[in-house]
Amino acid sequence: MNIEDALRKVINDSEEDLLEISQRASFDFCDLLGFVNEGEKLKSRTKIEKLGDNLNDEDNKKLQLLLNR
Repeated sequence: MNIEDALRKVINDSEEDLLEISQRASFDFCDLLGFVNEGEKLKSRTKIEKLGDNLNDEDNKKLQLLLNR
């Protein structure tokens, strides 16, 4: 599974809502909403990494499991 698909799955399954995730990651809420719900691509690898780095511990573990399959 690629990192974008893994991030979408983890964020969709997260107990946190999109607003909490976007605020913690200093990520534009509309960009995050489009990424998760509409499957829009993120414009840079840096944004993908920033989003992954700012997941809570539980969601980060889920992401790592998905990426290491």
